[in-house]
Amino acid sequence: MKKALVLFLSLSFFVTNGLFAQSKKELKKKKQQEEYQTTKKLIESGEFVFEPDWATTQKGKRISISANGYTLKINGNLTSANLPFFGQAYTASYGGNGGIEFKNENTTFKIEYNDKKNRIKIKFSAKNKIENYDVTLAIFGNGNSNLNISSSSRSNMKYHGKTKEILTKKEK
Repeated sequence: MKKALVLFLSLSFFVTNGLFAQSKKELKKKKQQEEYQTTKKLIESGEFVFEPDWATTQKGKRISISANGYTLKINGNLTSANLPFFGQAYTASYGGNGGIEFKNENTTFKIEYNDKKNRIKIKFSAKNKIENYDVTLAIFGNGNSNLNISSSSRSNMKYHGKTKEILTKKEK
């Protein structure tokens, strides 16, 4: 009788824990899917900002740049960037601050949605007076993002941060 009771309690414990673990896994997956749908709606709105926390040079040096006001903004077909640059420049410009800066109207985007992996990739080209840039923004379901910028005049740069909705000064 005792063996049967111990066996019954043991089985109930394992079944209950197994169901709880399965339920926990399903809740996590559901939360990830909800975050992805929210991020997808933000991208589809066409108005968002990427705010980097880290910059990584082509040589792999990682630099904290959070809370410095650096951004890549996409507002309709208008793109603008104000990002730091740490690397090798092949052509120097006079009078600039040394960062990556551009403001372009009528930007054409290539957007790829990977619903299976909860990822979004946005590609576009931009330019300023002396440089051309190829920009790739990879956005994960929770808004974490990686930005890669290739330049015609500098080494490549990578930025890691978060893609968010554009807030007005009152909302900040």
